[in-house]
Amino acid sequence: MSESEKQLENPEQEAAAEAAVAEAEISEEEREPLLRDDAEKSPARSEIFTIPNVMTFFRIILIPVFMYFFLNEKIEGHMWYALGVLMLSGISDVLDGLIARKFNMVSDLGIALDPIADKLTQFGVMLCLVFRFPDILIPLLLIVIKEVVTGIFALLTIRKTGLVKGARWYGKLTTVLLYIMMGLHLLWPLLHQIWPGTFLHEELPMPVSVASIAVCCVMMVISFVLYVRRFILIMKVSEKEKEENQDGE
Repeated sequence: MSESEKQLENPEQEAAAEAAVAEAEISEEEREPLLRDDAEKSPARSEIFTIPNVMTFFRIILIPVFMYFFLNEKIEGHMWYALGVLMLSGISDVLDGLIARKFNMVSDLGIALDPIADKLTQFGVMLCLVFRFPDILIPLLLIVIKEVVTGIFALLTIRKTGLVKGARWYGKLTTVLLYIMMGLHLLWPLLHQIWPGTFLHEELPMPVSVASIAVCCVMMVISFVLYVRRFILIMKVSEKEKEENQDGE
């Protein structure tokens, strides 16, 4: 039996090894607040009606407006109106973040609400696209499962640490790939109207559609696993630090 195997026979040593791995995978920036007592944490940024938050609420209101134009074929040029609404939503998304950082209007509500608005927008767009591209039902179901489960883990993490965690690179990459996939399916017929008779057929070619959907699904699964793993590691480190603080007292 190797030395490492002997060490793992001891439950305390095994637990210590797991904690060490958890600590190594969480950055110092994220660990530092976990070392403080609740009383030492900065006061909650409880502002609600800030300009960025109002813009985020506006983005949520735009979702049914987009769906109305997309699905209402009786309106001439309805797809262009839908595209315009979606572009307005994207511009407001960029601006609310810039305003929040530049004018120090970052709030806990904004940190929590902004990704919710993003996910609701993605859900609304994909729900509309399913009527024309049934295969998009797969990433639509995946994003619902992913967001519900990771949302539960996020709430548990906030309850244990008191911290609202931002998006990680794999979450941002998933969002980028989702918007590329949705953009291809949404814009292709419109580009065909502008340049008819070119390689741009009236409908998105099936191989391109399937490939973009498959890439999104794979990245969503990877992102889901990494987020859940990260939340578990953060909670482990938080619990370990609390135990050490209690022992020190």
